[in-house]
Amino acid sequence: MKSRILESLVSSAIGDSPRVALDLTRTGVASRTLRAGGVLCHRAPIAEHYDVVVCTMRDLVCVRPLVGPDGSLIVHIKPGQHGELLGMAGEYALVASARTPTGAWLRLRRTGDSAMIAPRVSVVVATRNDAALLAQLLSTLEDQPTDPAWDLVVVDRSSTDATSDLLGRVEGDLRRIRVAADCDPIDALYAGLRAARGDVLVPVPPGLAPSCGFVSALVRYVDQHQAARRPLLGGVVTLDGRRVPDAACRAMARAATPTTPRRLAKWFARADGVEIPGFRMRQLIAGPVPSLGCDAERFDGPAQPQPNAVLAQRRERLEQRG
Repeated sequence: MKSRILESLVSSAIGDSPRVALDLTRTGVASRTLRAGGVLCHRAPIAEHYDVVVCTMRDLVCVRPLVGPDGSLIVHIKPGQHGELLGMAGEYALVASARTPTGAWLRLRRTGDSAMIAPRVSVVVATRNDAALLAQLLSTLEDQPTDPAWDLVVVDRSSTDATSDLLGRVEGDLRRIRVAADCDPIDALYAGLRAARGDVLVPVPPGLAPSCGFVSALVRYVDQHQAARRPLLGGVVTLDGRRVPDAACRAMARAATPTTPRRLAKWFARADGVEIPGFRMRQLIAGPVPSLGCDAERFDGPAQPQPNAVLAQRRERLEQRG
């Protein structure tokens, strides 16, 4: 019975002409229905966005960023779990539902693009051939909670290493800007800051990564000081947590954004600022580029029940954060 209900909801989603789908059900029944309808379907996340995502509440937090604009989310909920969907009311609309002996399957239609939701903080990185450090930064940012909302802007100065491949595998709200290789680093960073949409802008130099919780720390301060124009400062620590003497990371309220690259350079040269508790960065050490994403061949074969290591790791991190 559950299979027939799910097949019916999935078939209705195929009518919306999806291009690619993601099936996280244990048995792969959604994959069989989607592929029978001519839809390319993955069994683990390997793309940035999907037109149809089928999952249970257990995986919902992990997969929400993967649902593309106007995409469909088909999720199974157990009795008493409806309250967990309230936070999605502004972004999704209920299209159809069907009861099962253990709960219900819901088909939710995405009503807006999450990229249109203004982030509170924008992390801005200007890079050229820093793939090893950039990979570590991206890995660190994966552990950052998404509430308050934040986004990432990467200005790539025409890198010739693995930077392009790394950025192509990023899941979430990323804006990539490509400039010429001979573009001055401060000009590249200025372009990223001007393109950022956050209330607080955090320029991150290669070799540093924001520590978990930096978004909340900055948002709390800016909410209390709407007209803050001084640099917002945080400490820099080593991998083992020791403070680096005379080193500081910086952020700025949008109202304090310099209006020219030259003024931005002067802003960085300023010695004063406001120390923000909870805002800090840690030093990174260049090394081999970590593997991001999944092996496409492993998940593009016939749908078979299999453990989903990608989401298992994400769930573990979420559980550790409580």
